[in-house]
Amino acid sequence: MNRLMMTGAVVVLSGCYAAPEQMDDAVPPAALTEATATPKVEAASPASAGACDMAKFTFTQATGCLNDGWVEFCAKKTGAAVVSQLRAIAPDLTIDENQIGRAGCDELNDYRVMDRLDLPVECMQYHGALTSSSWERLCQLAAVPETSHFVGGWAE
Repeated sequence: MNRLMMTGAVVVLSGCYAAPEQMDDAVPPAALTEATATPKVEAASPASAGACDMAKFTFTQATGCLNDGWVEFCAKKTGAAVVSQLRAIAPDLTIDENQIGRAGCDELNDYRVMDRLDLPVECMQYHGALTSSSWERLCQLAAVPETSHFVGGWAE
C-alpha cells in the first residue's frame, strides 16, 4: 500500500487526525523524478559526527527516515531567542504550543517542534537512512540546549 493510501486510510479510520499544513501528501512532479534518483550522501565531517547528542534521539542516522515524513522534538519555552535559534538552523520548522505530540512534550513549558523531511531528497530510501546533511541539521537542532526528545513523526 503506498504512502498516500495508508495516510488516507488512517485519516478515514481515526476521524480526528488532521495533518499539519506543512505535511501535504501531494508530491510535485519534479519530486517524482528525484524519488527515482539516488540521493547524494555527503561524507560527515569528523567534527559533526562526534558532535551529535545521541541522548536526545530515539533513532540514529541509519533509521532517521523510519517515520511518516517528519521528526518531532521538544524545545523549552524560554522566549523568542530559542525560536530564532531553531529557525536559523531550519527555517521551515513547525513550532506549536500546548501540544504533547509523540515526543511527549510538556504542553505548558515546551514547544512541540516538527521538522518535515523531504523524503525523496533527505532519505536514502523510504523508511531508510537520512542523508548526512539532514542528519547534521538534526544534530545542530539537538545541540540547542533547550531541545530534547527527538522522535519520528507518525500519523496515527
